Amino acid sequence: MTTAPFLRKHLLQIAILLAPVAFCAALWDRFPDRVPIHWNLWGRPDGWSGKGVGLLFLPALNVAIAVLFAWLPRLDPKLRKASFSPDRMAAALGILRLAVTAFLSFVALLMAAAALGVAFNMTRVAMDAALVLLLVLGNFLGNLRPNYFIGVRTPWTLESPEVWRATHRICARILVFGSLGLLLLQFALTPLQLTAGIVLFSLGTSVWAFVYSYRISPRKTGPGP
Repeated sequence: MTTAPFLRKHLLQIAILLAPVAFCAALWDRFPDRVPIHWNLWGRPDGWSGKGVGLLFLPALNVAIAVLFAWLPRLDPKLRKASFSPDRMAAALGILRLAVTAFLSFVALLMAAAALGVAFNMTRVAMDAALVLLLVLGNFLGNLRPNYFIGVRTPWTLESPEVWRATHRICARILVFGSLGLLLLQFALTPLQLTAGIVLFSLGTSVWAFVYSYRISPRKTGPGP
């Protein structure tokens, strides 16, 4: 693939990855030598780092994640020998890659803005962004096909494509409606309650998916080893 078609195809992804880097580069001299990198539940910073690490670690990690997404079809043996349409899976992976990297770039921009003294509740905005990410993931979770890296990976979903599809269809709905509900409820919740709600929702969905995939597995009553 030549450079120009590659850039056109991945222009949005490149822009997402470069946005926080360009922002920090343009205002580098205005950042203090130490910048906040962690905030408590009430949005107050309680951890700091040098501006080089504090501002550039997350964008660098984001690039690594984007590269990993691009290489998944080559790294995962299930995707290499899959019988389903590779175009549909590639499209789903591309959208999920954009969603995850956009979330991380947004958080990196929030951290840079906070380092410059912009006043906002970092924790609340970041949690809202995480819920929006869950909402997007839920909309495309059902398009994923069995693989070892992304999705509900239990012994039963990885063993049976039918169990994988059924589990992911229902988990997708849970993620969509659950994240929407938490986005609406946040206005009536304290930061601690919202954090607890997100944690319990994530853990509850994971436990439910594990149990559900076992219950619908055709081999759950089979002989033991």
